[in-house]
Amino acid sequence: MEWLLHKLGVLFNIIICLPLYIQVAGKIYGKRNSYTVDTTLKEVIEDNYPKLLSDPAVNLIARAEMEFGYGAPLKDISAKLFYSDDEYIGNEDVFMNGYQGILDG
Repeated sequence: MEWLLHKLGVLFNIIICLPLYIQVAGKIYGKRNSYTVDTTLKEVIEDNYPKLLSDPAVNLIARAEMEFGYGAPLKDISAKLFYSDDEYIGNEDVFMNGYQGILDG
């Protein structure tokens, strides 16, 4: 039964929440140059989708996709800088022995 509930939750996220997240993220991305650095993701979401974050399932997805990924609450993430890593050109590298090698030179 627990397995079934988990699978139903995953399906709910994929069918309902993920398309909504993509829509919201797309809107933020499309308007990112019109925001100031001080405009937060929370403000943008509340301005465009006033009741969205009050839905517990959607709030969980927003937190999982945005807050956990960026290590800060929505009220502390800049809407203008949210996608700033898109401008990075190059490979993403993994340091197999940790980041101490950078400090050691």
